[in-house]
Amino acid sequence: MQPTSIETIPTVLKQRAQWIGFRLRNGKKIPCIADSPTTKACCNQERTWRSFAVAARGLQQRLYDAVAYALNGDFIGVDLDDCIDNRGATADYAAEIIRRCESYTETSFSGDGIHILLEGSLPGGKGRKFTSPPLEVYGKGRFFIVTGNHHAESPADILNNDEAVRWILNADVTENAETNGDVTESAETTEDISSAVSAVSAVSAVSVTFSTNELINLTLPKKEGERNAKLFDLARGLRHNLKMGDDLQALRPIVRRWWEQALPFIRTKGFDETWADFVHSYPLARHRLGDDPLLSAWEPVSFPPSVGQV
Repeated sequence: MQPTSIETIPTVLKQRAQWIGFRLRNGKKIPCIADSPTTKACCNQERTWRSFAVAARGLQQRLYDAVAYALNGDFIGVDLDDCIDNRGATADYAAEIIRRCESYTETSFSGDGIHILLEGSLPGGKGRKFTSPPLEVYGKGRFFIVTGNHHAESPADILNNDEAVRWILNADVTENAETNGDVTESAETTEDISSAVSAVSAVSAVSVTFSTNELINLTLPKKEGERNAKLFDLARGLRHNLKMGDDLQALRPIVRRWWEQALPFIRTKGFDETWADFVHSYPLARHRLGDDPLLSAWEPVSFPPSVGQV
């Protein structure tokens, strides 16, 4: 997968509040609201889109694997799959499309495809999909992942080229063209996004935690016997997900809030014991919470023998 280059994403896109974050889970692309990473975003619901600044911040904090722009009839997105080989060479048909479009072009998130963005809108807003070679054209109802990995032989800005769009839509470059009609959310990815979101566990979800409140809620014990493991999850989330650093005194109020909400399921004489356990476990937290759902189950946690455990 290709890292995102925020600096080279066209300014005209950055100026519009039509951004979301994408997470990859078990090969599935999960679109998320940029400031609510555990909530699904929808390509036909503007209330789930956010500014580029919010999406970029989430990407920099590793809340997402990629960011995407919600096409809404304002730009045309051309998606060419599997057109770059393992030597980095671009297929002849793809090179011809890039040359004709003469607009901003980038390497796709997978690294083996090409994305082109043009000004303008498709007739009726309909998308079109071709099977040979694999090529899709979208105008709205689609999240279009933007990597900023600018193709050197293309303009740095998004330009208008109606002639190139007509050339593509008339199937002059393809065989076996098939009309895809209005692109809907379900059509934009082959996987069932809604079921993928529901399948993400609380531990995985916290890998994209945006706030300390959400982290606290996701790491609270739900029954007796979970105190130490959940306290260690809190340490992992604070240290690596939220990058709180090593100033333990700054973390003390957060741990107190966690302790107050966890009281129904923990048996301690007071906050001081929980704080002592947290201080001991914090340096041992070496991984982000959610990087591997099994980590919290297998990672060793050694508390001082003098501290009571549940």
